[in-house]
Amino acid sequence: METATAEAATQTLRERKKAATADALHRAAMELAIERGLTEVTVEAIVEAAEVSRRTFSNYFANKEDALLHGERERLNQFLHALHGRPAAEPAWQAI
Repeated sequence: METATAEAATQTLRERKKAATADALHRAAMELAIERGLTEVTVEAIVEAAEVSRRTFSNYFANKEDALLHGERERLNQFLHALHGRPAAEPAWQAI
């Protein structure tokens, strides 16, 4: 996760706060889904658990599924960023 740490160091305070809010909403959605089951999770429950407004949620995610998948998208983006940083001549399996 050195890449994530390096990226965090170059982000502005606003970018770090936005990332923290998105992460908090994702964590709240995940915890509620584990606790209650996906069908029982509502956006209202997520915003209450994350202690943000419904409008804030809507600024970040379209729906609860979007919030749940946020972590996977972030991991995939980090992986792709690291992969693109590998030498072009390097064999794919070695780069991975």
